[in-house]
Amino acid sequence: MDAATVLAKGAAEVPTGSGSIPTVGPPADEVPTGSDVVPTASPVFATATVVARELEEQLEREDQRRSEQIARDAEITRIHAEEELQIMIDGLDRNTHTKGAVLGTRA
Repeated sequence: MDAATVLAKGAAEVPTGSGSIPTVGPPADEVPTGSDVVPTASPVFATATVVARELEEQLEREDQRRSEQIARDAEITRIHAEEELQIMIDGLDRNTHTKGAVLGTRA
């Protein structure tokens, strides 16, 4: 059988010891196994589902880590602001006491 014949017919029968195997046919929806019939797309979708779930879990962990870091940063900023405010108050108190001592009054 030549290439032109195969192309014209769209299929060819390949002889084997037990019969012929068609080279063109409908796509297989399922793959038979020893114990059951397994859909061909199932492993692909199962893998995609697992990968998607793992990616979603990873994104959730990263979001949680980011939220915790933001909370820590906000707490540190609050502490620094309180410390700076206290330093300013202490400076004003010293200034008031110094002026009071110079002027002979008590603040």
